[in-house]
Amino acid sequence: ASLQLPPECLRGLAAIGELGLDGSLRPVVGVVSLVGALPPGIVVVPVASARQARLVGRHDVRAVEALGDLVLALR
Repeated sequence: ASLQLPPECLRGLAAIGELGLDGSLRPVVGVVSLVGALPPGIVVVPVASARQARLVGRHDVRAVEALGDLVLALR
């Protein structure tokens, strides 16, 4: 929303997790179901949820510890 990243770098990207006030990404319940409902593409999840997210098998799962890590990777 603040245009810190160009919108085109977010195309085809989904993010699942709880964002902490300190910028950390926390796991959520039901990651397998959430990822399974998404079309194939890149899915960003908290490190603690990566193993479960990869069970679906048709997504490129990227695990990050904090929102800042994701922003750096996308720049």
